[in-house]
Amino acid sequence: MKFIEDIFNIIVSPDLQRALLPLKIVAILFSVLLLGAIIYFLCITTYLEQLYFSEWRDYKHWRENYGPEAKREKKR
Repeated sequence: MKFIEDIFNIIVSPDLQRALLPLKIVAILFSVLLLGAIIYFLCITTYLEQLYFSEWRDYKHWRENYGPEAKREKKR
């Protein structure tokens, strides 16, 4: 049990945390940069449009041309 407490005390020691602070800041900045890049590329590409709206457009086209309303209009 003493061994685990020693490891815990080393991990939470202020000296170690002070030494790791620059590494933490770099990791956070890198994460924010990558998140920004992901959002930017999602906005400038058509991936989201194709993912969500292409099926709706296909359904709407099918419904207008081949659905029940289209058959009624052709009979008139």
